[in-house]
Order: sequence, then C-alpha cells, then structure tokens
Amino acid sequence: MKAEITFGDLVAVDGYPDRIFFVDARRDVKEAGDTGVSTYVEFDLTDAIHGEWILADANDIRLVCRSQFVDEYLDGVDYENYPEPEGTAFHFAEFLPELPYADTVAKLSEGLEKAWDDMAKDKAKKIDDLLDELNDYKRLEAMYGDEEYKAKQDEAKAKLKREVKR
Repeated sequence: MKAEITFGDLVAVDGYPDRIFFVDARRDVKEAGDTGVSTYVEFDLTDAIHGEWILADANDIRLVCRSQFVDEYLDGVDYENYPEPEGTAFHFAEFLPELPYADTVAKLSEGLEKAWDDMAKDKAKKIDDLLDELNDYKRLEAMYGDEEYKAKQDEAKAKLKREVKR
C-alpha cells in the first residue's frame, strides 16, 4: 500500500531523476467523457532547491521525507551536484516584449490626446449641424404648417438623441 502523501512532504517524481519536490496542493479529479468517468489524483509540486513548479500524477510520485523531518533531510542534500531544472519553468520576461522608451510613450500619449480632441470636435460639429437642421424644420413648419416638416423634426430629434448618447 502506498503511503498517504500530504502537504509539505518531500517527494520524488518519475522523469525527474535525483530531484526532490515539496507537495503544495493535492487535487482529486473526476472527469466525465465519451468513454465514461475517470478519477485520479494530481499534485502541485515545487522543486525544493530551484523552486520550479510542476504538476504530477499520484502514480508518478513516491514519498522521500515527511514534512516534520524536511529540514534535517535538506541539510544532507548535495547542492553542488543537484540537477538543473528541466526548463519547464515559466519566466514572464521571456514572453513579454521590450518596454517602450519614455519618449515613445510621451509621443503616443500626445497622439491619443489629439485623437480624442479631434473626435470631440467632430462630435460637437455634428450636434451643432443637427440642431441647425432641427431649427430649420421648426421655422419651415411655422411658416408653412406642413406635417412633412413636423416628421422631419422628429427625425432630427432622434438623430440628435443618438449622437448625444454616443
């Protein structure tokens, strides 16, 4: 029977020879699929020396040392000959592009401000034009009393309302 592995224990993992890992978390997984339901246990592990994080199946790990004896065990580890990480560690700097220079950011900021100013001016002009159109239709209705001008006023009001909400 396999020993129950708990948080803080040191374990060895198949495929990672001569390395030891701390147990950080345990998950009991139940997956349902086309072929049925499968259950398994997986562990989050951290390399005790390098800090590399891995995920391992319960069948791939074996207990090396209980958590209460970890300090004594680590005192006996040969750090000079300890294997290097496998390269599966995730380093954000490798995936992020270079940060832009301050002058580039300043130019970009100026460009954005100008674009917002231009958009605001365009919107104000459009609203002014719609108000002029509405006033023209009101004058025409007052002069001629035609229902067509009343309908045009309603259209202009609807356009104005949409433009103001944008």
